[in-house]
Amino acid sequence: MPKKHTSANPKVMASALATARGAFSRLKALSWSWATTLLWYCMAMIVVGGVLGVVDVSAIRSQIDGLFVSSSIAYIELLASGAAGDQTGAAYQVVLFLLLVVTCIWMFRQKQAAQPATTKAALYQGVYPLVPFMLSLFLLCVQLVPLALAAGLYQVVISAGIAASVFEVILWSVALLGVAIATLYFIIPTIFSVYIVTLPKTGPIQAYRSAKTLVAGRRWLLARRLTLLPILLLAGSISTLMPFIIVLPILAQLMYVVVAAVCVMYSVSYGFELYTQLLAVRDKKVRS
Repeated sequence: MPKKHTSANPKVMASALATARGAFSRLKALSWSWATTLLWYCMAMIVVGGVLGVVDVSAIRSQIDGLFVSSSIAYIELLASGAAGDQTGAAYQVVLFLLLVVTCIWMFRQKQAAQPATTKAALYQGVYPLVPFMLSLFLLCVQLVPLALAAGLYQVVISAGIAASVFEVILWSVALLGVAIATLYFIIPTIFSVYIVTLPKTGPIQAYRSAKTLVAGRRWLLARRLTLLPILLLAGSISTLMPFIIVLPILAQLMYVVVAAVCVMYSVSYGFELYTQLLAVRDKKVRS
């Protein structure tokens, strides 16, 4: 039985990849709905953020002079800073991000129930749980504070030269990794409460308690599967943006908005896939 939960078991990786494929299939099953949702989101982001013309093309070119991966990450950071724009534009972008997430969850839930899931209906009917959804996200942000503080302390220690030897750097790195793992363990119920709170007449506290019961005994398994998500997103983002970085840097900012939107939609789909798997396991236990 313990063997079943070891990371060396090939079934674990196969299950994670199956989840990734299931998330893609779930997104693809929305047909034109996901495309129209992506279109309105990107157009709105461009309008409120003034995306076009924000990035300095010469600055972009200067980033592409080192290793492939380091240049890609540096450029993505440059795009992210350029996409934020002023404070008003950034506030609008946060609102659009929240709308995109709740509409995607509504469409996935409708599709699972074999009901029509159009973008128009999602924008009118899917945003009603926005307030409890934001409260659940606020709880998630609070739980991430220790990791943010640890990361800030780590950056200060490394940049100020406090960790002088290799051993000290490794020691601080291990400590930061420990905080990251502990944070991931504790936020797993909150991640799934974000999906539960969008159900009718469900408050944030009730959603968190339900999610805590749902993930009981499966936190490490879910942590391994969630770890695969940022790897997939990073690989997909870099491979998509790099051709524009090298050939058409003037369009790279626009492509960044598109890629970021697709990443958000896929992340929501990935989490919803895990959520439905947890529900299936719970229902199977109830029946047995």
